[in-house]
Amino acid sequence: MRFLIGLLVFLSIFFLSFKVLVFNFAIYEFEFKRVDVYKYLDKEIADNQAKSVIGFHRGKNNLDQNFFSKNEIDHLTDVKTVIRKVNFFGYSFLFSLLVLGIGLMFLRQTKEAMSGIKIGSILSISFSMISILGALFFFNFIFEVFHKTIFKDNYKFNPTDSNLISLFPPEFFADFAAYLVLTTIGISFIILLFIWLVGKFCLKR
Repeated sequence: MRFLIGLLVFLSIFFLSFKVLVFNFAIYEFEFKRVDVYKYLDKEIADNQAKSVIGFHRGKNNLDQNFFSKNEIDHLTDVKTVIRKVNFFGYSFLFSLLVLGIGLMFLRQTKEAMSGIKIGSILSISFSMISILGALFFFNFIFEVFHKTIFKDNYKFNPTDSNLISLFPPEFFADFAAYLVLTTIGISFIILLFIWLVGKFCLKR
């Protein structure tokens, strides 16, 4: 049972890290400055379009057809579908974890639950470390394979005339992947600290 909980914790941590970042406009604004998006697009236009994309992925508004081409809108629509699937599975993982955790506590197997959470957190940190190495040396390859696997043939755009590429250059996604890994590691360490404190001050009483 502890290994099932560990797997659910592992998947849930990545989901929570993704949720922390994907709709956080402050991250977008910081990255636009860092990767020089504002050199190619007016700041107000870039910020408004980024907010529009975030709103579109949250189901709150449509995209600007005067800014994005039809193919770009089709691709962003596919991205929206992927995000919805990630949300569905992510919340399913969290719900399953909650049910299992409550069940084990009800059966007085708190240590079993804590052990599973610890396994999941350590697994998340280990996987994140491996991901860092992969991203450092093979990011372009991984990025390409990811798009070929997940999306239809509507993700290749000409950088010279694509507003989507101007708004979200490859460097943006490389940094986003780094933030995802660092957030995952941070959440995992917080969970491990919590488990240590519970074990030290609560379970030994």
